[in-house]
Amino acid sequence: MLLASVQVTEFLPWSVFEGSALLVDRAGLEGYPDEYDVVMANRTLKPAYNTDVLPILTMVRQRCSGAIDPVVTYRNAEYRAQVAQTLPASKGSGGGIL
Repeated sequence: MLLASVQVTEFLPWSVFEGSALLVDRAGLEGYPDEYDVVMANRTLKPAYNTDVLPILTMVRQRCSGAIDPVVTYRNAEYRAQVAQTLPASKGSGGGIL
């Protein structure tokens, strides 16, 4: 299992993309870019891309006392509202995120 092999001092996956990147068969992928073999490179990358890593990420986040669902945690913390109070008032129609 992926999680069992990851040490605390090593890189821990926090996003789906990082978790999937850890599953890529790098040894199998090695020669294809040099040979311009896009089909075989894609075939090697697809299993990692198609693997659902959310259960693994949930366990990693829980074991590291992180937010199991970072978006919900961010919204519940009302951080956006707090930051909006510290920013100067907009002077135009603006197209900013806040």
